Amino acid sequence: MNRIAKWVLGSAIILSPALLGMPLSACSAAPPDESSNKTSQISTSNTLNLTSTLANSTAAVDAEKQNYLANYVRADTVLHSFHAHEGIWIDCVDVNRQPSVLAPQMAGKAIDQPPPLPAPLPLPPGHQWARQDVEDHANEVDENGSVRHCDPGTIPMRRTTAADLQPFATLQDFFAKGPDRAGLATSFKPGYQAPPSVSGYEFAREIQNVTNWGFQSFVNIWNPSLQVAADHSISQIWVVNNCCTANLETAEAGWIVGNPFDTHTRLFVYWTDNNYQSTGCYNLSCTGFVQTNNSVTLGASFGTISSQGGAQYDVELSWEKSSSTSNWWLLWQGSTWLGYYPASQYTHGMATQASTTGFGGEVLNSEPGGRHTTTQMGSGQFASAWWQYAAYQRHLQYIDTNYNTIDVTPTSSVTNSNCYSMASGYDGTGDGWGAYEFLGGPGYNATSCP
Repeated sequence: MNRIAKWVLGSAIILSPALLGMPLSACSAAPPDESSNKTSQISTSNTLNLTSTLANSTAAVDAEKQNYLANYVRADTVLHSFHAHEGIWIDCVDVNRQPSVLAPQMAGKAIDQPPPLPAPLPLPPGHQWARQDVEDHANEVDENGSVRHCDPGTIPMRRTTAADLQPFATLQDFFAKGPDRAGLATSFKPGYQAPPSVSGYEFAREIQNVTNWGFQSFVNIWNPSLQVAADHSISQIWVVNNCCTANLETAEAGWIVGNPFDTHTRLFVYWTDNNYQSTGCYNLSCTGFVQTNNSVTLGASFGTISSQGGAQYDVELSWEKSSSTSNWWLLWQGSTWLGYYPASQYTHGMATQASTTGFGGEVLNSEPGGRHTTTQMGSGQFASAWWQYAAYQRHLQYIDTNYNTIDVTPTSSVTNSNCYSMASGYDGTGDGWGAYEFLGGPGYNATSCP
């Protein structure tokens, strides 16, 4: 069925066409915008809190990181701040003056209007919608009396601290998706096999080389255990252009546990324009993603986690290239546009189309102790454990260049099935599964995953 035929008109986001503020690079300050009177809306307590936090946090990091912490998010753009229930600080930033809007590539451009919403897809029996912890506590106040949500006209930005930056030698290392950047492009080749017991990325996923304008999936939420903080475990979707070349481009979304975050399961987006070499970052930590939604926080944790033999929680994620602007929009839970990657930041063709889709699990194996990590993928169970025990992605479809949604017919790409595995299939009964994939595993075992 044509995707446009299924659309229902969503609520328009009303944004000022004027871009307030001066252009801002990722690590340099810009002069205050005296035309804006919104600074006066920042409460005194929150202003002092933000200022003192930055002053205290910059002392332990080098000059480049100090400059980033002090200047990346301008203090006069923060209209409210609160201490989230899960422990992170969230700054509510003027949507028109967020770093990505103040960046040079957005100069003279208004924030884009989202595509119409597609018709919602219901959850099958036994599934529940995943929710972020900040959503469940949005009507509360923190210990300072500040409400735990951001008002319309602002966006929530997880505050970066010196503690976040300290494990990384450089700011670019903090932005990167792990240390072996070149290895990521190679891994998109069908049938990719890494040599056994080599530090780097491990996958249990599928890819399809097909011209597309987007991809959608229901991603099952788990909280895999980590052996060391240098590892990470991810379940995600990719839209990719120029697969396996120096000009590889991506828009990515999913959940992550570990490097560069912590042991919580957190929502993330990521992008690159040059095979992860010098472009890209997670979430809003560098200029790139333009957020338009005020209630979902990139980098915040999920408060609902699936359990073995118990409740299964899903998050619906979908990338879609706008037919009018070519920006790559992210849809959350089938009903909320979170924001977009501007077409202008893709310089090798992804402003026109993507050429590959991917979905599945990724583990960054740092080889602690000279052997394979015990960091889990998915639930920690192999794909053969199946429903309610292994992690999955379902209703896997790409969006073609006529905005039709098409079930995937992918090729598997598993690094080492003795460490992490996947199993795919198709359920055409109309119960919400469609094309699906189970994935996961425990990592190290002495016999077959040394």
